[in-house]
Amino acid sequence: PSPGDRLAYQITVVNAGTAAASGVALDDLPGSNSSLVVGSVTTSQGAILSGNAGGDVRVQVALGGLAAGATATVGFHVDVA
Repeated sequence: PSPGDRLAYQITVVNAGTAAASGVALDDLPGSNSSLVVGSVTTSQGAILSGNAGGDVRVQVALGGLAAGATATVGFHVDVA
């Protein structure tokens, strides 16, 4: 990537276990050579805690429960410095 590029990230969280998982969360801080595009965070379930408000620099999502074999997806964009 080059400075000025916008990159899209998609993170898939998988419960590969045989039992349900509760309290599942995702926390990601973009690297030092990139910055989060505020307002770009999406999730397939749960609540976005950080990433869509002015001044947010990290992605934090409370995904909640995931059944055995279930997945949840979080997406966001960063700008390369």
